[in-house]
Amino acid sequence: METPRVEPGTPDAPGPPRELSGTVTLPDSTALLVRPIRPEDEPRLARFHAGLSDRTVYQRYFRPIPLAQRVRHARLSRLCFADFHTEIPLVVVRGAGSADEEILAVGRLHRDPGRPEAEFALVVADAWQRRGVGERLLARLEAVARALGCTSLTGTVLAENLPMQRLCHRLGFTLHAGTGGEVTAERTLVPGAPP
Repeated sequence: METPRVEPGTPDAPGPPRELSGTVTLPDSTALLVRPIRPEDEPRLARFHAGLSDRTVYQRYFRPIPLAQRVRHARLSRLCFADFHTEIPLVVVRGAGSADEEILAVGRLHRDPGRPEAEFALVVADAWQRRGVGERLLARLEAVARALGCTSLTGTVLAENLPMQRLCHRLGFTLHAGTGGEVTAERTLVPGAPP
């Protein structure tokens, strides 16, 4: 679903809230930065997509999407210019601030203005899966949803994606089997503390 966009630089275009950024530490003591996506991330996002396996792409989008389609300028530009009203996209990066800064994971919250529900989606680079990156990113997305006053957070996961289902379960989500090979992960939130 396409959402109305606010052009950057206009008075109605909010910048990313600073509190969305923060350091996370993985179980192996690796420190990474979680931060809002930025317009200058487009080439990093293209490199991120180029490194995703077909299986990871399928698990994120529920269908195969060719790399050429995923890295089209129009698509990446739209993803990197978030409006922060309805879409809150976060990235997990290694080497923050350096010339070789690398995106390791991308997560997004979507919420309709005036409604207390939010939806999440995330994808982690193959080499960084099962290392705690997805768990830290989903926890941050949940904290952001609470800070925005959301009372529920949901995501749709393929039934075959057992690692993602286990992750959601560990973070307190309830899993509901649906039709068509999909599972809904849902969590009731108590609005409050900032991320």
